[in-house]
Amino acid sequence: MKSAKIFFLVVVIMWISNNSFSQPRERIVLEGGNSEVEVFHLLEQMPRFPGCEELQGTIEEKSICANVKLLDYIEKNKINPPTAIGSKNELIVVLNFIVTSKGEVKNINILRAPGEEFIEAATKLFQRMNEMDQKWIPGYNRGKPANCFYTLEIKYNTKN
Repeated sequence: MKSAKIFFLVVVIMWISNNSFSQPRERIVLEGGNSEVEVFHLLEQMPRFPGCEELQGTIEEKSICANVKLLDYIEKNKINPPTAIGSKNELIVVLNFIVTSKGEVKNINILRAPGEEFIEAATKLFQRMNEMDQKWIPGYNRGKPANCFYTLEIKYNTKN
């Protein structure tokens, strides 16, 4: 009888840990898809921009390197809309997108932008990531590649 109670308690604890404390997630249809997939807001290992996988070091060191590469990509490839030049306001686009379990950028969503031309420029910038030679390194949850939301902001120059 005592062993049955212990077994039951272990089963309940395992169920709670697998269900109640799981990562926040949503079910979403990915751009170009036709069925819902699970997309996480936070993973054990978050997705990384490519270019640092050959680096000898920890995941944290690779993540720092990937963030630098991402910022470099954005600065080299973003196009300032003509309305940005000479603006006295801070011009920021906030967007989120999904990095899929295959390292593709999908479902680009502009959360805030100073105008339509900024929405178009930011969307194109991130769509072009799918044309790069290397894909994003997907995030991982419980040791498996997983779809994950990624949010960031882009600051546009107000000078020539």
